Amino acid sequence: MQYFVDNGWAYIGRSCASIETIEESIASKLVQLKQLEEVAARFPSIMFQVQKCQCALYGLRMHIGDRNYEYFYRYADTELGRLDQILHYEKTG
Repeated sequence: MQYFVDNGWAYIGRSCASIETIEESIASKLVQLKQLEEVAARFPSIMFQVQKCQCALYGLRMHIGDRNYEYFYRYADTELGRLDQILHYEKTG
């Protein structure tokens, strides 16, 4: 199972991450969420969380390089972690 909160995601939460790396990671997560959205249309709880993650990532993208970045990163990290939990629960029952 692929997780949304992984080492690459954790890296962009650190201050040493370049803007290019951050942008690539966010874009990658948005693509993954779009693919999941197509599959998860029958599961309202998953769809709702996917949409929350997308909103969080769009917000994060708007704050790259400013003082609010860390706050929006933590918010997106929390929402992606919740999605991982929901997907794990759906898979394992």
